[in-house]
Parts: sequence; C-alpha cells; structure tokens
Amino acid sequence: MMVPRVKTYLTQDQVDGVSVFKQLNDFYILLQIPDALTEDELEMYCATLEQAVAASSFTTATEFDGAVSDAFRISNLPLGFSISCLYLKESTIFLKTYGQGSVVLKREGRQISLVKSGAFASGQIKVGDGIALCFGDQDPFENVENAVHLEFIPEGLNEIKEESFPEAVLATPEQRERAKDFERQPLKRQSDALIVMRAWFVGRKKGRLLAVVLAGLLIFAIFINSYNSKTAQEDRLNLENATSTITQKLEQAEDVFELNSGRSVALLAETKKDLKALEKKLHSSHKNEIVQLTEKISATEKKILQKNIKSAVEFLDLGLEEKGAQGTAMWRYEDKVIIINQKGAVYILSLEKKSLEARSSPSIVGANLGGLDESTVYVYKKGVGVIKIESDTAKPKTAIKQDKEWGVITDLQVFNKNLYLLDSSKGQVYKYVPTEDGFATKSAYFKSGAYAQNAVSFAIDQSVYVAQKKLITKYTSGLQDGFSPTYPDSGPSITRVMTGGDVDDLYIWDKSNGRVVILSKNGDYRKTIESSILSKASSVEVFADAAYALQGSKIYKVSLK
Repeated sequence: MMVPRVKTYLTQDQVDGVSVFKQLNDFYILLQIPDALTEDELEMYCATLEQAVAASSFTTATEFDGAVSDAFRISNLPLGFSISCLYLKESTIFLKTYGQGSVVLKREGRQISLVKSGAFASGQIKVGDGIALCFGDQDPFENVENAVHLEFIPEGLNEIKEESFPEAVLATPEQRERAKDFERQPLKRQSDALIVMRAWFVGRKKGRLLAVVLAGLLIFAIFINSYNSKTAQEDRLNLENATSTITQKLEQAEDVFELNSGRSVALLAETKKDLKALEKKLHSSHKNEIVQLTEKISATEKKILQKNIKSAVEFLDLGLEEKGAQGTAMWRYEDKVIIINQKGAVYILSLEKKSLEARSSPSIVGANLGGLDESTVYVYKKGVGVIKIESDTAKPKTAIKQDKEWGVITDLQVFNKNLYLLDSSKGQVYKYVPTEDGFATKSAYFKSGAYAQNAVSFAIDQSVYVAQKKLITKYTSGLQDGFSPTYPDSGPSITRVMTGGDVDDLYIWDKSNGRVVILSKNGDYRKTIESSILSKASSVEVFADAAYALQGSKIYKVSLK
C-alpha cells in the first residue's frame, strides 16, 4: 500500500487569476480561476467537484472523464478556468485536465508529460513516482511556481530519498568541451604548416617554384585531413546526441505506456523521425550504428505495444450442425452472432452455448447485410429494403422498403431497438425508430452535410464511429466528437470497426495486414493482435476478449488477451 506525500507551491499574486489546491478524500484538485473569488466560493467549487466524482462508479479513464465533465457543468465554473486533478483508487490514478491544466510524471530519473489541455488518462502508479499538478508547459519540478507535487511513498514511511534528475540537455559538458577542442584543432595545425612552408620558401630562393607547388600540395593535404577530421567529429557528436535522445524517449515511452498509451505511441514515432534525421546528418557511412538504433527502437516497440501473433483455433463448423451450411458475413448482438449467406440462409449462433439456429427463405436470397435484436433478424437486400424474420417459423416481412433517396448501403446496425443504415455514397447514416407496426420515417443522423462519404463500416455505442479506409471519426448526437486515434505505425487499413455499449474498447479489423488493432474509446492505442486467419476471413466479430473469424463453413477463435 502507498500514499502520496503532498507539497504545494502556490503564489498569492498571479497574473492569470487565483489558484487553489484541495485534497478531498482521494481526490486532488488544482483549480485556477481568472476571477477574484473568496475562499468560501473556491471551497464550494472544489467540494461540488469531489461530491459529483465520488458519486460516480467509474472504472475506466473514459468514465472518469465523463464524471469530471459532468461535475464541471454542475459546478457552473466561471469561463476561462483551468484544472488539473487526480483521483487515487488503490494503486490506480485517474487524471483529467482542462484549459491550461497539465500533469507530469517523474519516474526513475525521467520526466514525462502525461496529460494536458483537456486530455485524460488512467494507469498504475509505483512507489517512488512523483506527480506534478500544474498549469502550462513549464517544468513543474524545476519551476515549482503554481504546482502541486505528489510523491508516492510506502504507507507508514516518514522519509523518502530525494531523487536528483540530470539536466535535460542533448550534449554533456564533456561532449561540448570536445567540440570546442575540435573547432580549435584545425586552425592550429594549419598555422604550424604555414610556419614550415615559410621557412622553406625563404631558405631556398632557387627552388621557389617547387616550394610553391609543394606548399600548395601540403595545404591541400592539410585541408582534406582537417575536413575529414571535422566531419568525423561532427558524426560522432551527432551519433552521441541522437543515441542519447532516442534512448531517453524509448525509456519514457516504456514508462508512460500504462498511464498514457497515446503519449507512448507518440514518443515511439518521434524516435523514428529522430533516426531519419540522424541518417541525413551523417557525412560517412555508419550502417552498424544505424542498425543498432533501429533494432533498439523495434525491440522497445514490440515490448510496449504488446504486438502479438496468435494462433487460431477452430470454434465451430456450421457444416457439422447443418449440412451444406456456409456463411459470408456476421454481426454480433450480446453473446450471439447472426451469420448470413446470399443463398437465402441465416444462422443465429450463441457464442457462449455454441448453439445454432437456422432460418431460411427464398425472399432473402441475395441479402448481404444483417443485424439482430434479441430474437428478430434483420437483413438488407438491395432493391427490396430491410427484411425482418421474427422466428424460424415466421414468414419474412419487409420492415423498411427500399428508399429512392438511398445511395449505396454499406452497413447495418441495430442499437437500442433502433435500426441504422450507413449510406457511403451519400455520406449519411439513416436512423429508423421502431413503432407498433414497423419503423417511423428515416431521420438523418448528420443534421447537415455529408460526413460518411466512402465509409466502409460503422459501429455504435452511445456514439457513432464511422470508418473510412484510413480514418475513424466519432460523432455524438450527430456532432463530431474529439477523437484522434494514435497508432504505432501508419495506421490500419480499415475493413471493419466494432464496438458496443457492453465493451470498453474499439476494435479495428485490418484484413489486408491480418490483424485486429485495439483502441480505447478516446483513441488511445491498446495493442495489436495478428493471426493468419484474420487475412483470410470473410467477416470478423469480437466478443469477450476474443475475435471470431468466419471462413466458409468454419468459425475460428483468436484470443485478444
């Protein structure tokens, strides 16, 4: 068990307003407000924040962000406020910032910016870690003005050794002194040579021409030697500095991954740019050093990004349950998946029970999209519309007739009884609300403009995630949400995006690269799972930490743990 030891560094007179720090149970709040308020008013704001957060049963960073954001609205904080706050739950910290708020981690001699300017995160804290709640981009451990330090120590320990942190410079004093020596060296060597040539020229009048020629050759040789020496020194300094910088960033990326995976991925990307910049600076070949740095980056990347190659196991053979059964696509509802083919068959498979139910009809031949709502099956057939099949004995009925305003319907989702259609050519999502005798007239999810142009897939929880080939955009209540995914590489080539109200993450099926990329719902990178079946499957769904891949009559299971 560990506890934070708190040190506050708040000044009375501030240009940006008034600041206050409050520790309320396990909630640590550093608040800055541009107005001159009384102590009682500031106390009230902080107490309201703490009460609202304490009443929330959050378990994820996204839920914590929602709880704090709701508390902002309840508190009716004045415009222009900034906040940095931390909630401690056992060994897990939850972080949230707003305005100029910033949170910095100090771990094993390194400093890492965790969140700032409205970002949020959560992760494990360690004994010996230091956390600074602050404002702006200054170093809160060097310039402690308007900062709060939390030092995590074992419970009952009165003292903890203060860590010293190296100066954040690219070159050491020794390196800088060697550089100065190098700058002086060529000048000294040149002046010595000129003295020799001058003596030779004066002492031998008859050989002046020869002396001039030899002197010229000597000067040229010295120049070449000096240039080579200079470039070699520059290369060594560039290598030393780049190696130091890349090593520091790799260590930071590893340290910060559990707390802020997005920042970790960004640091990895920076190391690759640093390496490319180094290659351009080098005058001569340093292939071995470049290879070593490349391998170092790759090793760290594999370690912290949890990039895993998994074997697939056969989960179910539809053909053994029903002779000739085949599938081309599937969609999940709770623990069930609906599997369809274009020959007029629909299968409902319970992933928990491994039970299979078949429904078929000539009227759904050619259907290529489907969805499930409890026991009701919905399929989309071009030229007909959306057809529903309520049971294995019920006659299929047209639930939504083909609409002349539809373009190319690419995907179908059922969420909270509502039915959604993705129109990739019109760049729109159509929402249909159920009525007693069917569905109401469609409503456009996007109130103005076309936001889903050329979309390949979409997913719904309380928000809508629209996926194009290389881009995912998040919308809430029809408006674009602040969603900016981070990836360790150039990003996936998106075949399908999956999520739901019953899962915490966002799953991206990248068929061309045979992988599933997992993000948090705020866009932070989690991990990548690779498997050969993921490049062969016709459809993929995710349930309970596993991916289910459909290939013909067989369904394969790939662990995502």
